[in-house]
Amino acid sequence: MPPKNTREITVAELHADLQPIEVVAIRTSLGQSWIYRRMKEGSFPHSYKIGARHVWWKKHIDRFVAGESTECGRKHGASGVDNEKPLFPGAF
Repeated sequence: MPPKNTREITVAELHADLQPIEVVAIRTSLGQSWIYRRMKEGSFPHSYKIGARHVWWKKHIDRFVAGESTECGRKHGASGVDNEKPLFPGAF
């Protein structure tokens, strides 16, 4: 029996710049609770909350999948966030 909270992931979602937890879980082969646990520990890139959803920058997940997660954390601080540009420039 498949899990209750599954949905089909589209190719467009896999290539989007902002990716939801379902896509991140598939790309990293990690469960959702494990992603949030590692994020809290600082060993996984942090998400951004947009409305009720959490999303990740694709480039941060690309780095994590490539095995550069600890590098990402050292270069960009404990959160692993790339501070080169704000998420929504001029919004605040």
